[in-house]
Amino acid sequence: MIRLSEKEFRNEIKNGTLRSVYLFIGNEEYLKQISRKLLREAIIDDEGFSSFNYSRLSASDDLIAELPAELESALNVLPFMADKRLVEVVDVDTPLFKDKSLDKMAELILNENNFETSVVCFVGAPDSFDLVTKKDIAAFWQPFEKKLGSAVAVVS
Repeated sequence: MIRLSEKEFRNEIKNGTLRSVYLFIGNEEYLKQISRKLLREAIIDDEGFSSFNYSRLSASDDLIAELPAELESALNVLPFMADKRLVEVVDVDTPLFKDKSLDKMAELILNENNFETSVVCFVGAPDSFDLVTKKDIAAFWQPFEKKLGSAVAVVS
């Protein structure tokens, strides 16, 4: 699992070396919000096309069952007058995810077309990942890391 500090993440944005999948975690909501904004601005350079090149999905309790299908739908949309689209999945909380859901989402992201046309950003709900033991992060991240390797990063 590649862990990036906020500074390292900002350097990636500045250098234009975006990964395919990010997981923003931590209790500092402001820092996650700023990181999301930086990522959006790096991918969506023309606000006029933001509705075409940006999708926001929720992984909250009542919507978790539909998330793999919603993610598949969002990843099947090609970018409009841009190189990439941004798909944000917010309210990610590890106990809600089942292994099959994670595997299905990793499979969707790995689809060759999606891999080249989208950046997926998972945003952890406050207190949703155990930052001390890193056990929750590793459990959530494993299906993605196995298949995507260094194309994924945790920003905390």
